Amino acid sequence: MDNYYNGGILQIVQRAISAPTSGSTDAVFTSEVSSGSTTLVAIPGLVYLITSITASCGATATTLVFNSKGSGAGTAISSTFTLGINNTYIWPHNTHGWFQTSPNQTITCTTGTGSTVNILISYVTISQQV
Repeated sequence: MDNYYNGGILQIVQRAISAPTSGSTDAVFTSEVSSGSTTLVAIPGLVYLITSITASCGATATTLVFNSKGSGAGTAISSTFTLGINNTYIWPHNTHGWFQTSPNQTITCTTGTGSTVNILISYVTISQQV
């Protein structure tokens, strides 16, 4: 899914990746740009709306939680997903988003003890709602 209109507003879809190792807390996502990769950071006045997810688990089952992170520890914004051995999980495109960060915060993830998880997210940034 590429860019789309939602309520007459152009949503520019962007992608980011993360590969948190076993037992990671608040693992960051990076996005590829022409000059290399950059870590997703909080953007004043905006939230990240996660519109699709692909997560692949290795040879040991683990758990995955997505967080909204400002300063300090991140706050869970998803339920805990249990990822089975050598499986890929796909949350398809959802125009309204699977979940979103709190305003002025970035997206991170936490994994349980188990394998490294390879994650690809698609997201849009939207103005903070009043």
